[in-house]
Amino acid sequence: MRRLFLILLTFMSLNVFAQNDYFKVKEGSFHQIEGYVMLDKYEHTDINDRPMALIKISTENITAEERRRITFKGNIATELDAHFEPSEIHLYISAQAATFLEIHHPDYGKTEYWFPFDLKDFCGYEMVLSYIPVASQAPEKAKQKYHLIVKADQPDATIYIDDEPLDIGEASKLVDEGTNHTYKIECKLYHAETGSVTVNERTVIEKQLRPNFGYINVTTSPESGAKVFVDGEYIGLSPIKTDKLASGSHTVRVMKDMFKMKEQSFVVNDGQTTNAILTMSANFVNVTINTDADADIYVDEEYKAKGRWTGRVSDGSHILEARKENHRSSTQTVELVLGENKTFALEAPKPINGSLEVNTSPKDAEIYIDGKHYGQTPNYINEILIGTHELKLEKSGCTPITKTITIKENETLTINEKLQTGKEITIFTDQSGDKIYVDGNYIGTSPITSNLTYGSHNIKAERNGKEVSKTISVSQSGGENNVKLAFVQEINGHEYVDLGLSVKWATCNVGANKPEDYGNYYAWGETKTKSDYSLSNSVTYGKSFSDIGGKSQYDAARANWGGTWRLPTKAEQQELLDNCTWKWTTQNGVKGYKVTGPNGNSIFLPAAGYRGGWSLYGAGEDGYYWSSTPYESTGNGAYHLDFYGGYYQSVFLNIRDYGQSVRPVAE
Repeated sequence: MRRLFLILLTFMSLNVFAQNDYFKVKEGSFHQIEGYVMLDKYEHTDINDRPMALIKISTENITAEERRRITFKGNIATELDAHFEPSEIHLYISAQAATFLEIHHPDYGKTEYWFPFDLKDFCGYEMVLSYIPVASQAPEKAKQKYHLIVKADQPDATIYIDDEPLDIGEASKLVDEGTNHTYKIECKLYHAETGSVTVNERTVIEKQLRPNFGYINVTTSPESGAKVFVDGEYIGLSPIKTDKLASGSHTVRVMKDMFKMKEQSFVVNDGQTTNAILTMSANFVNVTINTDADADIYVDEEYKAKGRWTGRVSDGSHILEARKENHRSSTQTVELVLGENKTFALEAPKPINGSLEVNTSPKDAEIYIDGKHYGQTPNYINEILIGTHELKLEKSGCTPITKTITIKENETLTINEKLQTGKEITIFTDQSGDKIYVDGNYIGTSPITSNLTYGSHNIKAERNGKEVSKTISVSQSGGENNVKLAFVQEINGHEYVDLGLSVKWATCNVGANKPEDYGNYYAWGETKTKSDYSLSNSVTYGKSFSDIGGKSQYDAARANWGGTWRLPTKAEQQELLDNCTWKWTTQNGVKGYKVTGPNGNSIFLPAAGYRGGWSLYGAGEDGYYWSSTPYESTGNGAYHLDFYGGYYQSVFLNIRDYGQSVRPVAE
């Protein structure tokens, strides 16, 4: 029994000894083999066709026989392939999946090693595996570790500790107590800082880098605006101050038209600005050229001015020229000498002419060329400037003819034209019996059919002292055959149009004098304008309301226009949207929509935008028009008619504090 106990005790002692033996990757031994790339790399991919890396593993205190008993494990997704060479182990491992390696020996135990960085595809690495029995391990005193921190005042400075580049601006390294270390700080355009330190506690080194740069302030004389180059690189026009330049000598070059190039070297000192004043020599002559007021002046094929020009020209030979379309140019070659100011007179360009013969049927048509009257047909017109011209033929009762003609030198162009007469046009108004006038002449009452000559005519209707008119074009192939004139009527002094809908729509916004005026802007439920449209001064925001139409304390239309005028309801705005034709157009220079009702009458809604806070937004592109209908669910919104840039129209919700347009309606 005692013998068995001793044997068991011995076995336990051996097992404890084995567990405490030193079996691990030698500290600091793992590194990438510089410049090593597998020559047969495409033969070393894992089952997923991912590249592998090679780890060459050498051993300390492990025989070749014992080395063959070592096995390896990695991540679940890692594939391993071990080859036992005479002096080392070649371990192929999935580079992209490997993060750690478990190394096992049946007698020495096992150890785990986490790779300090990602393995690269088809690259080689070296590692030393060490086994030292507990009995041979020399006892070591545990060393305290501290952080060595190095900071620079420049955020882009590179920090080195022990010649290893660690970080930018600030770097930290964990080191053993009592050890010596070097540091270096490098930054472009600053002097490098170096030093050494013994670390016995947390150590912070902060350095303010000394500038290794300065500036050059470049000015030119006698004129500024010269192109400035520093060391061959363009930096702008004088006067100008450079960006940071490395201390030392730099070459400054300045260039400007009509001046000789100047180049000079300047020395830049640390943290200082060097003033560089470069004097440039003139290389021009002041020249004045006079010619025909309508002629273009050119110097060496470069346009200068019309009629008269004074400016600089370099010395030497130059060609002066006066040009005019469809005229023969006049030229002069001159020699210019530095120090002399010259004035030249160029002859006016000579016209190049042709001839024109014009015949019409019937005769006696008025002839206009480029707006100038040349008598009546038939006619022969001599000395017409060559080139293209606009010919217009007019005769009372006939369609005017306008055409482009081309006159050629020493040639006669013959034009033969047959003038067209008119056709029957029917004129009616929105009620019969209105007096009708054509070109100021009374022709009867509406409806009426009359024969009108081809061309443009003014049609006017008169009713109870009020007039409405429009200009029409009568032509053989187009124009209007039926002309309708609609009278505008008033309610309480404000005009409206009957569009054939359930209500009459006003022709203008509240605050406007004509349809294209933007008018005033009102917050919903408010009757006066203001400079600031915001939630803080909204009268109705957050309050419960029924429809405000016709209520003078809330309805801007009723409060400002009186009578039966009021804000339209949501349904009436929707009726306008659904039953009318909307056309994005420009009226008297103002963008907006022409809205035409089922009966052919129309109104214009300008894109007046809206006011928010102190500003106007969207004018010329968007339109926002309040209804009298509040949003049912909350006290924050109300319905409005809106359109955007000629492509979108809707009746939708908006916040009550915005300043928007009001277009009144009446029954």
